[in-house]
Amino acid sequence: MPRRTLLPVMLVLLLAAAGIGAWTAGKTVPPEVQVVRPRRAQVAAGLTAQGRVESTRETTVRARVEGLVRELRVDAGDAVTEGRELLLFDGDDARHRVEQAQNRLDLAQWESRDAERELAHSRSLVSVASESRSDLDAKVSRLEKARLQGALAEKELALARTHLAKLDCPSPHAGVVLEKLVEAGQWVPAGQPLFRVADHRRLKVAVNVDEADAPAVRLDQSCSVTADSLPGETFAARVTRVAPLARIERDATVVVVTATLTEETERLKVGNQVDVRVITRDAGEVLSVPVEAVRADRGGRFAWVAEAGVLRRRPVRLGVQNAERAEVLEGLGPQDRVVVSLGLDLADGLAVAAVERPQ
Repeated sequence: MPRRTLLPVMLVLLLAAAGIGAWTAGKTVPPEVQVVRPRRAQVAAGLTAQGRVESTRETTVRARVEGLVRELRVDAGDAVTEGRELLLFDGDDARHRVEQAQNRLDLAQWESRDAERELAHSRSLVSVASESRSDLDAKVSRLEKARLQGALAEKELALARTHLAKLDCPSPHAGVVLEKLVEAGQWVPAGQPLFRVADHRRLKVAVNVDEADAPAVRLDQSCSVTADSLPGETFAARVTRVAPLARIERDATVVVVTATLTEETERLKVGNQVDVRVITRDAGEVLSVPVEAVRADRGGRFAWVAEAGVLRRRPVRLGVQNAERAEVLEGLGPQDRVVVSLGLDLADGLAVAAVERPQ
């Protein structure tokens, strides 16, 4: 192309570029905001507290009679079935007393039978006047004495057998031995604690709830129990007790709340530290938005809604809220595009570029 032709063309291009730049510089680019649409989701509010797993059924096994512990059959941590013998007492003396009582009963019963035969024979002689009345009375007395001795021997035998039976030390129920409180060779008095046995499948957790949160907790509320040692596992529970009195715990006033697992499990162990979440309000599946979509100022709660590329302030009324979502009672619908972006200076009527955020 000739030089004279090339210069005018370049001049035109430069002027055009300068004009476009000037037009762009004078136009404001709208800020980009992320938006979501309200949707139906499960929304429940609650509180979380830590506690340790306990058994709903824990029994202290005690010595029913005094005696010498000859042998221990279990140790702490052992699983036991109902009726399993936990230890063996020295029962030689008790068995000897049973044998002696049985011998005395046998003798008294023989004496009673012999006295009955002799009395019957004497009465037949009295009828023919060959037996005196005084002899007959003596034989009646002998029979009464034998029967009395027999009754006493029966009672003595029953007591001896009961004492021997009380030397048995069965587990009162299936579970695990939490603690062993006696050693072999030890003499224990009646009532001495021997073992602590807990049902390891029926569990509960007692947690301290701050007095400010306690009024929201009621019997039979749903709970979830989780443990760091069992990641990904959740155990259902229900509130079964709310202590009637508050107490001071580490300079804080708390109320003890007990949550009982609804199903038996062997996954959790007595003594495990767990988190208990008590569901204090459950809205069910309702229209809701992420909590970052809700704003508040002196005028109350509101949300920014993107309408045709422009922000509009929309007052809202909320229901149940938790850390993730808030139930929408009034002000928003499923078709609205609600701003969830944070850290921006937003205002009613501001032009924006709305970008849908996946939910």
